Amino acid sequence: MTPLSWIGTHVAASNCNPLRKFIILRFIAVQAIVLSISQAQTISAPFATEYTLFDLGSVPGVPIRYGGITFKYDDPDVILIGGNANSSDGAIYAIDVIRNPVTSRITGFDGDATLFSTAPNIDGAGTYDFDGFTSIATLPGGPEGMVFLGDDNPLIGMPSLLVSEYGLSRVSLYNLDVNGVPIVGTRQDFITGLTGAEGAVVDPITGDFFFSTFGSSNPLIRVDGFVPEPGTAGLVAFGLLSLLSRRRR
Repeated sequence: MTPLSWIGTHVAASNCNPLRKFIILRFIAVQAIVLSISQAQTISAPFATEYTLFDLGSVPGVPIRYGGITFKYDDPDVILIGGNANSSDGAIYAIDVIRNPVTSRITGFDGDATLFSTAPNIDGAGTYDFDGFTSIATLPGGPEGMVFLGDDNPLIGMPSLLVSEYGLSRVSLYNLDVNGVPIVGTRQDFITGLTGAEGAVVDPITGDFFFSTFGSSNPLIRVDGFVPEPGTAGLVAFGLLSLLSRRRR
């Protein structure tokens, strides 16, 4: 592929006729589109045969530079997400989601997000209260949000960990040992071509994987293909009842 910088210089310096200029400029436009697509977020091989990626776009009402993401503990139809991450104005916002009435998958957002809590300097981490923790592994790549996966997911086959790696602009997969500790040497690319991978969470109803991004456009990304955790059937029923209730308002 001819470098775009070279093409641009050639057009500026040439004295070719209008038709030739038009053809060259159209070529530049096509090359730019191809370059943009090649740098877009992509599920890596071999996982692309079993998993699909869906860009939900930006969350209405949440300031750019997203931070951590989770579902409200008592309502799986509400997402909590950090905005203005890594700044003194950082905060957590709540947004209602729209689910497909057949699959229960999240397809969009209902209205604008509202302030849930102030959270100065929030980043891609964050969790509900817990009593304590012990450091068990050091992962490369600038790890942020992470989720655990069961051994019944396609092409994974053993307990694993998905990690949003801000420093490498990707999501990586690690196998876990018998104690649930990620094995650093098993790291594989799962999604590449991202801009600032940040938070990570699993939809408690469908098992879909979600991650937030930190940058200028800040899309929220959904990845389908994962097996829902046991006990999800009750949450699906709850989600459908909630959906019907929201429609009746």
